[in-house]
Amino acid sequence: MDKRLSINMKYSSITIGTETLHALGDPESILILVNPEESTLAVTPNQNQDPRGHKVKTDRKGMMRLYSKHLCGAIAPYVPGLAEQSGAVTLVGTSQEDAVLFRLASGTPSCASGRIPT
Repeated sequence: MDKRLSINMKYSSITIGTETLHALGDPESILILVNPEESTLAVTPNQNQDPRGHKVKTDRKGMMRLYSKHLCGAIAPYVPGLAEQSGAVTLVGTSQEDAVLFRLASGTPSCASGRIPT
């Protein structure tokens, strides 16, 4: 299955799909790393308990949602169409060693709710 991540500017939310979390070994905490030079975003397990990490709390569907105006604002310039006030995109990632990598320029528009399409 695809490893997905959805970004919704209207709600300043990032939703990480179940398969993405499974690919990381279902960690207790994750880091979201943005590389502006390569226009990529990586989700990695927070193995060293870095204070910038996010505790993984999943909903009943096994997805994680976090809210951060700062993080969404930092990502928006690298995703075409996302900077619009209510823009929402879904990214499909690839597994790397201890990470799932997403190419920010390859985002596809998703529904306004920011839910990850199935």
